[in-house]
Amino acid sequence: LTPLAFFSTWSQKEAIMKAVGMGMSYLTKAVDLRLLPLSPYLIYEPQTQQDFKIIPFMPEPAACAAICYHPDLTAIRYFKYD
Repeated sequence: LTPLAFFSTWSQKEAIMKAVGMGMSYLTKAVDLRLLPLSPYLIYEPQTQQDFKIIPFMPEPAACAAICYHPDLTAIRYFKYD
């Protein structure tokens, strides 16, 4: 497991924990995540029995991040601070 793969997976797990609203009590082994996804993808979250969409991205070189949300959401707004 490369550091990039580790942090990509870590950021996806954090995103799903926040989307589900369970925080650190979330059983991360219960959901199947992609190791190094190149595009957004849908996952089934078994604890809440819902689908979620994950968008993994790199905000800066060598930095991993992910957004997880319900697929019915139609827009994501963000701000960039300098």
